[in-house]
Amino acid sequence: MNFCFRILLSLLFISVSSTLFAQTSETHVVEVVAASVEQSPTVLASLQTKVDGLFSGINDVLIHVLFFDMSFGGLSEYESGNFPLIVLFLLLGGIFFTFRYGFIQFRLMGHAFQVIRGRYDNPEDHGEISHFQALTSALSATVGLGNIAGVAIAISVGGAGAIFWMWVVAVFGMASKFSSCTFGQLYRRVQKDPHGGDHIEGGPMVYLE
Repeated sequence: MNFCFRILLSLLFISVSSTLFAQTSETHVVEVVAASVEQSPTVLASLQTKVDGLFSGINDVLIHVLFFDMSFGGLSEYESGNFPLIVLFLLLGGIFFTFRYGFIQFRLMGHAFQVIRGRYDNPEDHGEISHFQALTSALSATVGLGNIAGVAIAISVGGAGAIFWMWVVAVFGMASKFSSCTFGQLYRRVQKDPHGGDHIEGGPMVYLE
């Protein structure tokens, strides 16, 4: 019912708009729009300004904390950037998980490929997509413009040696990713949709609860 109401409302809006613009000259439309903007209430604009100011203050505090320079005056005479605290935090987390799980990113590499190949697929299991579909979805959301542009910027700023350090951080980051994916599987919610299938809810927004 809600969907049908939205369709009818959209059609009504289109028909009214078409009639209005068909019967009104272009000059008059510009005048009407300008007058409506001038006469619009300022309550919404005031509220938006307050919200922007609130979150701007919060962001300023978080930026100074998360991106605090940890380079201790520069790692070398060729140092041109800084070493943010958030990068150190992520790296230490990856190192912790790597040793805590016994270098699981290497021990279970073969098992990971077997899972992707579908060796452990079971049609009776809860889920909406296969293991391979989950992999391709994760890659499509991970490997994108940010990674491509980020690598290019890192090489232009830090030289070709930046690739080596990105590899090092990525190796430890695999253990962090393993933790996130495992928590997503352990604490996901399985709900029945109206068509009789399963609707899965998971990820950080679920397991952080």
